[in-house]
Amino acid sequence: MKTVIIGAGLAGLSAAYHLKDNWVILEKESKVGGLAASGQSKGFTFDKTGHLLHMHNPYTKGWLIEGLLKNQMNTHARDSWIHSQNVFTRYPFQANTYGLAPKTLTECVVAFLKTRDKIRKPSADPHFHQWCLETFGRGISKHFMFPYNKKLWLIDLKKMTTEWIRNFVPIPSREEVLYGALVDQKKFFGYNASFYYPKSGGIQALPDAIAGELSGAELYLDTEISEIRWKEKRVVTATGSFSYDWLVNTSPLNLFLGRLSPKMPAALERAGKKALQSTVVYNLNLGITNPRPTPKHWVYFPENKFAFYRIGLSSNFAPNLAPPGTSCFYVEFARWAHQSFNYEKMLNHTLAALRHFGWMRPEDKVVMTHWNRIDPAYVVFTKERRAFLPQAFRFLEANNIISTGRYGAWKYSFMEEAILDGKAAAEKILKS
Repeated sequence: MKTVIIGAGLAGLSAAYHLKDNWVILEKESKVGGLAASGQSKGFTFDKTGHLLHMHNPYTKGWLIEGLLKNQMNTHARDSWIHSQNVFTRYPFQANTYGLAPKTLTECVVAFLKTRDKIRKPSADPHFHQWCLETFGRGISKHFMFPYNKKLWLIDLKKMTTEWIRNFVPIPSREEVLYGALVDQKKFFGYNASFYYPKSGGIQALPDAIAGELSGAELYLDTEISEIRWKEKRVVTATGSFSYDWLVNTSPLNLFLGRLSPKMPAALERAGKKALQSTVVYNLNLGITNPRPTPKHWVYFPENKFAFYRIGLSSNFAPNLAPPGTSCFYVEFARWAHQSFNYEKMLNHTLAALRHFGWMRPEDKVVMTHWNRIDPAYVVFTKERRAFLPQAFRFLEANNIISTGRYGAWKYSFMEEAILDGKAAAEKILKS
C-alpha cells in the first residue's frame, strides 16, 4: 500500500518514520523541517521564530530525547516574562502580578477573587472574551488577556472560540494568585515550564535526526504540488505525478484544498473560504554585539506602544547559535495577509526598544538581520472553523486523505503534538 506524504515538516517526517516503507514525501523547500527548520547568516543560526521542544508523552521522550537525540539537547527551566506598565513581571501574568503598580495589582486580584466567589455555572460555550471574564475577572482580562490576545490573534475576541486554550492558558488557584501578588514567586505554570533545545544546529537538528532514520522510500525536495487529482488518487507536480493508496497532507489546509481537482462539493467549498482564517507573522532575527543582554528566554508585550508581541533571546537556548561576543534575538509581529509591513520601520522600532530595556548598550552594533514571513502563522479559532473542519475531514478521509499536523489539521499546537499527529496518521493507514 503506497502512501504519498505532502510536507517534510515534523508531522510528515514522523508519518514516514512510523510507516517504515512504501512512502514518498514531497517537500517544496530544499531541506526538511518545514516551519521547524533553521537558517544561517554571518555566523548566526536562527529558527523561524522560537521553536522550543516540550516533551510530555513518554513515547516521544523515549524515542527522541533518550534515544535519537541523546546527549544532543540542552534542558532549560523556562525564564519568561511580561513587560507592561514599564515593569517586567513573571509569566503567566494571572499568577504573577507582584511588581505592578498597587492600583493595577489590586484591580487584578480583587476582580479575580470576586469572580471565583460567584456561585454559578460557567457558560457552556463562551467566546474567548467572555471566558476570560468568567475565569480571571475584569482586572487580569483588561491588563493582559484582552490586549495581548487581540495583538496576537488580530480578531474581535468576542468572535473567537476557546478550543485552543487547553494547554496554552494556565489557570492558577486562588492561593496561587494571592501568593503571586505578594511575592516574586518562581513556581512554573503551563505546558512549557521546561523545554529542550539542541546544543548545536538550531531546531533543524530535530527534523534532520528524524530524516536520518528514514529508509526504504523516497524523499523529494524542491517539489511543489500543483494539483491533487483525488478521484484518480494522484498528486501532480511540475516534474511528474505520483499515484497513491493513501495521501497524508501536512501542508496548510487552505492551500491544500485549493489544489484539489475537482474541487470539494460547492457548499463545503464556500464554507471553507469563511472558516480558514489565519494571521501572518513577520519574524526578525537580529544579531548584536552585546554577548549577554539579559538572562531572560522570552518576553510578552501586551501594550500597543510596542508593535511586536514577543521578543526571545535564542542564544540563551544554545550559546553557539551566535558567534563569540554576540547574541541573537527573535522578534515577532502579527499582521493579516492583506496588511502592509514596513521592514525598516519595524527594525528601527525594535532597536529603539532594545536600547530602552538596556539590552543594547550605546556602543553595541547590529551585525545580522534576517526576516522570515510566516503565512499561515496562527490559525484563528471561530465558530465557522469549528463547523467546517469535521465536514472537510470526513470528505477527505472518505477519499483516503488524512490532513494532519498543525496546519494540515488547521489548529494551534506544539512540536511534540505534530510528531504524534504524524504517528497517528501512519497507524491509521497501517490498520486500514
